[in-house]
Amino acid sequence: MRHQERTMCKYTITAIIKNIAGVSIKAEPMGDEGEILEFLITEESYKGFSFDEGDTITEEDIVLIAEEADFCRAAARALKILSYSSHSKSALVRKLCQYGFSKETALRAAEDSEKKGILDESRQAEHLVDYYLRHKYWGKKRIAAELMSRGYCKTAVTGAISQVDESRFEENLMRLVSRKPVPEDRHERDKYISALSRMGYSLPEILRAIKEAE
Repeated sequence: MRHQERTMCKYTITAIIKNIAGVSIKAEPMGDEGEILEFLITEESYKGFSFDEGDTITEEDIVLIAEEADFCRAAARALKILSYSSHSKSALVRKLCQYGFSKETALRAAEDSEKKGILDESRQAEHLVDYYLRHKYWGKKRIAAELMSRGYCKTAVTGAISQVDESRFEENLMRLVSRKPVPEDRHERDKYISALSRMGYSLPEILRAIKEAE
């Protein structure tokens, strides 16, 4: 027994309204099957389509419009996320995926944020480096590790750290050494050095600071 092929539903574009949020599209099914559909897509996405109000479109067109509507929602969510706090590109993609967007859509929204200058890893990395220097007194290694763990690319991390004057790291290390006297006991001294090492300073830097403080 042959199965009857399902007839592809066609739709009529009954309304196209441009507003500050994007382009609202309303599509009504031709015939008894299907339901009235409404989408909100970006104006840039709309320019990629060739239909106008009153035109007939297919289910394949509806799928494409739905994908653009999903991207529009992801882009709006990305803007909201970035308005609250700084995110690296990879961290933003992960956050968008947590909101239910596909990896492809999330990546596209993140790249769109980069294109518009909303997401700027280099600028954000510079701000974070300055914050860690002023409030944490961290050395280069600790700062680099923290930024990398947050998903910032190596280029942004090394670039941000390289712009800092070396004297700022030296001054911070001297502050740390001056706050707590260097223990005379060898075991305690080793623990003291290890603690400074975890703050991101190299052994030569630590020993030099200790020598200057003594």
